[in-house]
Amino acid sequence: MRRNPHFHFRRRNKLVSPKFQGGAAILIIAVVIAAGALAGHLLFRDIRQALGDASVSGHFGFPTPFRIVSGILVRHLLALFALVFTGGSLAFLWYVRRMRLGISRLSEAFEAAEKGDLSSPSNVRGFKEFVDFGAEIDEVRSYTLALIGEVRGEAEAMRTSDLSYGEFEKRWEALKEKIGRIVP
Repeated sequence: MRRNPHFHFRRRNKLVSPKFQGGAAILIIAVVIAAGALAGHLLFRDIRQALGDASVSGHFGFPTPFRIVSGILVRHLLALFALVFTGGSLAFLWYVRRMRLGISRLSEAFEAAEKGDLSSPSNVRGFKEFVDFGAEIDEVRSYTLALIGEVRGEAEAMRTSDLSYGEFEKRWEALKEKIGRIVP
């Protein structure tokens, strides 16, 4: 008996982001369960009615009871497919919309920062990860804005004060270090 030398390399399914994909999977599972429960309830109601009508009439023109309910079963399976497909599609589109809103707001925040607006908040909505990332962007922007304020204040103080050459050189080096923290 030959063994595969690479048997320990089994393919494992890995989620790219368990929070994103897990939430979408749970949402679609909920749609499938709800559609299945509705279709099942209606199916059993209609089958019970059809079999009751056939038993009351007393004349069975079919070799099996399946022939009595086959049309009902096919209609309800098609309805179940339509419900699951429509509900799953709507859930997927809703999920994608939430992601697009978060990403578009993050890109707007980056474009505003590119144009020099570091003070307005990002106001990211949607998934928790996008909101957290937006908060981190806001923290970095406010830190950068504070550093720019310090540099402006120090430059104004150096411009207006009478400093000796040695004191000016010392303060200039400290100012260059602060500028280096803003623009590496």
